[in-house]
Amino acid sequence: YDFSPVGYFTIDEHNRITEANLTGAEMLKTVKGDLVKKSFTSFIDPLESERFYLHRKKVVEKGTREVGELKMAAADGTPFYAQIESLKVGEERLRLAVIDISQRRKLEEILEHQKSELEAAFKELESFSYSVSHDLKAPLRSIDGFSAALLEDYANKLDDKGKEFLNQIRTSSQLMGALIEDILNLSRFSRQEMELDEVDLSELAESIAHVLKADQP
Repeated sequence: YDFSPVGYFTIDEHNRITEANLTGAEMLKTVKGDLVKKSFTSFIDPLESERFYLHRKKVVEKGTREVGELKMAAADGTPFYAQIESLKVGEERLRLAVIDISQRRKLEEILEHQKSELEAAFKELESFSYSVSHDLKAPLRSIDGFSAALLEDYANKLDDKGKEFLNQIRTSSQLMGALIEDILNLSRFSRQEMELDEVDLSELAESIAHVLKADQP
């Protein structure tokens, strides 16, 4: 009981501590004997007193085990966050199991801050990708359109090699258009649900190899 990693406290109907273990005393930075008859609420942040009142009332009235989180302060004034699990013992007495979760709360705050920064970066990326993609699509349409016009209007003046070159220009411009659209989709992925699917890596590698061989035989 005394050397449990959890702080244990028993409090009466007036929130006075009637029993505490050594871990609880260490958590509150005081000696075990000084805790007896001291109000447990004196270690709770004044702004959290109403929350503890409602927490206690629920346990007493319903007789259920309740878990909550409160901001507390040790005897020397050091603030910390605690998870409190309460159980009714007797008419209005409570047994409390208290865990210092300050480190966990600190990590949660860091993660929340990083999440906010990441979301802002995604928004900037999406805005940038949209602008760049929009600017690139216009010249691509011109390249593809004029290449098609050359093939259609000047076919009789082009040899087979010339037609092949123009077809390659059209194919490449259309491929680049598809890649630009993919960049836009990628920039929006933070707002989409993840979709799982099977991917044939061999087929993907072969298609890339085919493009490279055509470009640099």
